[in-house]
Amino acid sequence: MLDWLGRVDISTEDPTTGPLRMGEVVVEDLSDHQLLRGAEGIELIWRNIPAYALFLPLFRVPAFRRYVDKEVSGCDGDACEVPKG
Repeated sequence: MLDWLGRVDISTEDPTTGPLRMGEVVVEDLSDHQLLRGAEGIELIWRNIPAYALFLPLFRVPAFRRYVDKEVSGCDGDACEVPKG
C-alpha cells in the first residue's frame, strides 16, 4: 500500500458490528469511530493516501462507484460462486 504518511491501519479483526462476509470490506474512521462500508469506505482510504487522492474524482462517476460497491460488499448467497467449467 502507498501509505507513506502512516494514516491507514489495516486489520483483519471483525468490526464491532459483527462478522463480515467473505470479501466484504469495512473501514473505520478513527477520528470518530464511524464504520463505512462499500465505496464510502474505499473513498475514505483514498482521501488519506496521497498517491490515491488523484483518483478521487472517479467516485463521482456513478458506474465506477457502483462497481467499487459491488467489489467490496462481500459474497451473498451465490454472488461469489465460481462457475463450473
